Amino acid sequence: MGKPESPARSVIWVGLKSLSMEHLILARIKSGWHLKGTIISKIGKRAYTFKYVIYADRLFKTRRVRVSEVTSRSVRNLSIDFIGPAVFVNGKIRAD
Repeated sequence: MGKPESPARSVIWVGLKSLSMEHLILARIKSGWHLKGTIISKIGKRAYTFKYVIYADRLFKTRRVRVSEVTSRSVRNLSIDFIGPAVFVNGKIRAD
């Protein structure tokens, strides 16, 4: 998708309703925008870390999403690609 240029913005959010924190870096790339972030949260008694990368075109239309969820028990990954009118989730085209 392209190598990020220097960051346009770096933001940190702190959750108001739950114990959580998010760090987002927004950067320009040749084809549009690159968003990369990490969310750390505690839900109930479990701690979670979510890492994500989002590629958007120059009009901010999402083109690619990658998300990883890390807990003390497992790691799960999700990939979503928008290619023309088709949507691919984990490499498989969505019928809906």
